[in-house]
Amino acid sequence: MIHILLNRTLVTFDDKKIALVPIGGCGNLKHWRTLQLAEQFEIPYCVLLDSDKGTPEEQKNIEQIEELRQDGIKAYVTRKREPENYIHKDCLSLREGNNLSITDTCDAKVLIANETSTKKSIILETFWTRMTVDQIREMEKYSEEGNDRYEFTEMFSDLLTVAD
Repeated sequence: MIHILLNRTLVTFDDKKIALVPIGGCGNLKHWRTLQLAEQFEIPYCVLLDSDKGTPEEQKNIEQIEELRQDGIKAYVTRKREPENYIHKDCLSLREGNNLSITDTCDAKVLIANETSTKKSIILETFWTRMTVDQIREMEKYSEEGNDRYEFTEMFSDLLTVAD
């Protein structure tokens, strides 16, 4: 359960009656938009896309997010390539001296799969769930104009306002 501090009150997605619904990639979002799956039930929604930094899809994802925002929908794109790029190395149970390096733009899914003999399709569910709050906090941290910021914390705090 995710707890977010909002206006000095600890709240959860459940408290705000927000459901997280993974729908796959940007291609699937097109179908949700075309069929107006959320709009037909007058359900507010938000979108979070991988940035796919360093790939041909990067610009398409940025444009998709901008289009959603122009339509008044809360929309976010990750600062790193994909969720696997946020997995803390300590959760991978690598052998002593392993020098695996995961950057913000590398294909972390492939690198982690190769180092851990884990199928690419289950990297996220296998290793993300091993992370502690402190490890997630470390991996979501970035600097902007000399200030430390926290990507997911900021997104989720903003997302929680959709139900207000």
